Amino acid sequence: SESISKAKLKLEEEQKNISSMLGSQAVELLVDLLLRLDKKLCTGGVDDSDGVVGGFIEEVVGGLQEFAKLDPSCFNAFDKLKNRET
Repeated sequence: SESISKAKLKLEEEQKNISSMLGSQAVELLVDLLLRLDKKLCTGGVDDSDGVVGGFIEEVVGGLQEFAKLDPSCFNAFDKLKNRET
């Protein structure tokens, strides 16, 4: 009936909101991780002579780019990267 349809629509909307919120939190965590790794690389705290850490960073950045295409609502999570040289 109509009330069931309304309830389903409301549930779908709530699921989208939760998914978007979790996505933004995941992006924030990954951005923080990338910034910490970058700092460690720059200060000599991490040995990347074999390129593993750099490769990991490149893969995470690529994943974040794809995620941002799928969920533009997470763009605010990238604010920490503005005006930063990494």
